[in-house]
Amino acid sequence: MQLVPVSVPFVYLALVSVPLAMTDARAGRLPNAYVVPGLLLLAWALLAVGVHDPPSALGAAAAALAVGAVAAALWALGVLGMGDAKLLLLLAGLLSLVQGADGGAPVRVAFCVASLVLVNLVGATVGGGGGGGNRVDGEKGRIPVGPALLGGFWLGLLPSLALLAA
Repeated sequence: MQLVPVSVPFVYLALVSVPLAMTDARAGRLPNAYVVPGLLLLAWALLAVGVHDPPSALGAAAAALAVGAVAAALWALGVLGMGDAKLLLLLAGLLSLVQGADGGAPVRVAFCVASLVLVNLVGATVGGGGGGGNRVDGEKGRIPVGPALLGGFWLGLLPSLALLAA
């Protein structure tokens, strides 16, 4: 694994995680100004890794795209906001990039998707009555998913960070 290209998008996400979570919690949106540069850095990292290890890069890209497809389907169903879908794609791609370090990334990617489904189910259950209930796409009664996804991402990444630091 190429440590420098892989670490750049992680450092970027570390710098914008708190502003992203706070913006989503307060305003109910995940601004493109934070998420899109992360996606571009992810693409750059995948290309850089792909030059030296094409199977790893293709596997990481495939995992990210699979999670992105699920997120896009949830967005199309009106369950998830577009910012949340883009953030989920970014997080899945980053987790997939560190798969070679400890082999645990697929489990963490699945955890992110499962967390999203759980947040949606809780939102539907808690706010299911009258007036459309809670939605996760910025509508009335919205549950901000970004802070939960970011928190779960960094918690799920702790074993890999500890392994890299050792």
